[in-house]
Amino acid sequence: MSRLEDPTIKIHPDIESFRRRAAFQVSMPDKSGKSFAWICLIQGDFSADAPVLPFEFTNLADTVGRYADELEKLAKKHGKVDVGPLKAAQQTLMKSAQAYEQAYQQSAASGVIFQRDAAQLHTLNKMLYLSERVLMSPEGLPRRPWFKHHLYAPGFYTGYGIKTIPFVREALEQQQWDEAARGVQVVQRQLIALAYHIDSTTQLAK
Repeated sequence: MSRLEDPTIKIHPDIESFRRRAAFQVSMPDKSGKSFAWICLIQGDFSADAPVLPFEFTNLADTVGRYADELEKLAKKHGKVDVGPLKAAQQTLMKSAQAYEQAYQQSAASGVIFQRDAAQLHTLNKMLYLSERVLMSPEGLPRRPWFKHHLYAPGFYTGYGIKTIPFVREALEQQQWDEAARGVQVVQRQLIALAYHIDSTTQLAK
């Protein structure tokens, strides 16, 4: 059975329709201590012979922007939490994503990237597949620190239905303003960290 056929793997509907997938699986404990699998699915045309993993960070940045817009509308209903820092971090992430895409396309068009030795390609691919983990923080989410990811996680109040940017979204929905404000700071930090990670990856792709 492949990982994409494994019934223990939960796939968010936003990424269910991707035509091609590269899967990276992480096991996390639930409240009972049992482990189940989460995966990050990356859109792209993937081939076993491809020298560089097919990451498209602009898609991720677009998605984060959509989630930030949703949170902004939710916050404006009460006017007690400023999600502006999240939107600013998303814009930084988008700039980094676009820079990587441009660098990769130029290197691929010239053939430079395909002339790299195995060690260089290994370093680049490692940076790529570790990028998604930058969205995880050691402290995890409120009331369930075993969930480390700040873009997708099971909801605390919704029977483990998927929540996007859960730290902020759930706090806004529960009108826990101080927690929502802390969440904005934490998620902003993770998004900026990812942007820096992508910037470093871009240098390797040139």
